[in-house]
Amino acid sequence: MKINTTIISTILFAILLISCNKIIKKNKNNDNNFESLKRYGIKSGIIKYRISGINKGLQTLYFDKWGLTEAIYENSESKTLGMRRRNNTLSLIKNNIQYIINLKDKTGNKNPNIFSDEKIDIDFYKLMTRIEKNYQNKGGKLIGTEKIMNKICRIWLIGKKKYWIWKGINLKYVSNVPGGRQTIEAIHIRKNTKIEKSKFIIPEDIAITTFK
Repeated sequence: MKINTTIISTILFAILLISCNKIIKKNKNNDNNFESLKRYGIKSGIIKYRISGINKGLQTLYFDKWGLTEAIYENSESKTLGMRRRNNTLSLIKNNIQYIINLKDKTGNKNPNIFSDEKIDIDFYKLMTRIEKNYQNKGGKLIGTEKIMNKICRIWLIGKKKYWIWKGINLKYVSNVPGGRQTIEAIHIRKNTKIEKSKFIIPEDIAITTFK
């Protein structure tokens, strides 16, 4: 299954947050309950992004339950060696499972148990403190703050990638990749809004392969 570089970048960032969650200590009274997790500082929202650089297009993030349920839809176009390719993808997190789906080719991968078996601290701000410490352990540097869509973001530099983080949500991403520069930036934000259940449903005609 072919997945373009912009959705890979978003997925990698989501995985980074998930991996950081695993450093939280167990709560002995509530083991194996990932449903208390607050990945974001907002209960629900819709964020639209503009993709520019090597790939061009739009990306939309839908999330609910503080980020426990999340869908990222992308429609973009890439150009390689003079050939254009349309990308239509979905990255879905639902019921402790991550799906990476190519809606154009109708194929996808399923990655179960993405959250730790450990109890996650329900205090988002304590969680972010631990996550940022983990960024530093990975060689990341906090290099400043900047407003994106009038939201104050903390800017993290990790390798050759920059992330603008607001309440745990990535509002801007810049990476210098082979062949040029790639940018994903929020252009519209709706917070604490009702999300249609259909946004978190996988089309029936998708052939799913499970990672083991």
